[in-house]
Amino acid sequence: MLAHGILEQEPGEEKVVPPGTIDLVVGARYNTRSCKLGLWVNGPRNRKGAGWEGYPLGYWDGEGWQPGNYPDPALNRACVKLTDLHPEFILANNPTRPQLSSYLMTGYCECEFFETEDCTPPARFSVFNREDSALWKNGQDDNRILSMRCWYTDHWDLFVSGSVRFVEAELGPLVDGIRQPIISNNHRPSILVNIGRPDLGQCKQFDRTGQVLPSKIVINGCTCAFWSNPDCSHGSSFIFGTSGREKREFAPDYAFNGAEIASYRCWPPWGIAWEARSDIGIEEMGPYDDVYEKPGWNDFTGVV
Repeated sequence: MLAHGILEQEPGEEKVVPPGTIDLVVGARYNTRSCKLGLWVNGPRNRKGAGWEGYPLGYWDGEGWQPGNYPDPALNRACVKLTDLHPEFILANNPTRPQLSSYLMTGYCECEFFETEDCTPPARFSVFNREDSALWKNGQDDNRILSMRCWYTDHWDLFVSGSVRFVEAELGPLVDGIRQPIISNNHRPSILVNIGRPDLGQCKQFDRTGQVLPSKIVINGCTCAFWSNPDCSHGSSFIFGTSGREKREFAPDYAFNGAEIASYRCWPPWGIAWEARSDIGIEEMGPYDDVYEKPGWNDFTGVV
């Protein structure tokens, strides 16, 4: 039944239904490590078609420590019929005709999709932090999906490398207590930190003494959190980064409302890589930011 936009099970039913909503305004946040999935008949949050957004492995907003009951054992690797999420994922006058044309999946999980109602192999495709807003343009999977199966994974074992670049404030470095001008906004001194597998999950101190006061951070290939204290404690101020390239800019000296960045910690990436990595196959790995000013794009602007 439908209640307040949430699909619930009838008493006595044994089918597995993950928590979610068919309210295309509320939806889920696609920027944390908890497993989140959006499915749409006619494009992301398009009111001309049905949709469902929710938590395939059980509800967790991704904030704080991972709950002990997450992922939900009843949902981890369970087969889910799409019509149990929304009855309009098949045509009303043709119950054999699926209706699914868009999806977005983020967080530490992987999902595979089937053209049968009971997840009979082989899967049509599998996704991990991936999106397709228009399946009808890409391959032969449009309106073919009837069921799905998701499971917890962070793909820590597949991580090879990432990088974090701390870019100098636009006013340039301090020399004898005086801010120096810079020649170009695209040519700013910076500090590059390479992230290897042994670095994952480790608290790293950032000491800019005599070096860089960052007003921009560019992350490639990992997700990182940043703190104003030296031991990665008392709650992080911001977390970002994907398997691609992502940047954040802020006013110099005010990354933490007056305090400077003092420590950070990185993990295998989650989230959609809207831009390709810019630190692979590029000889320029020196102290400047020339190659990190490319404009980005985001098909889901306003959604995440």
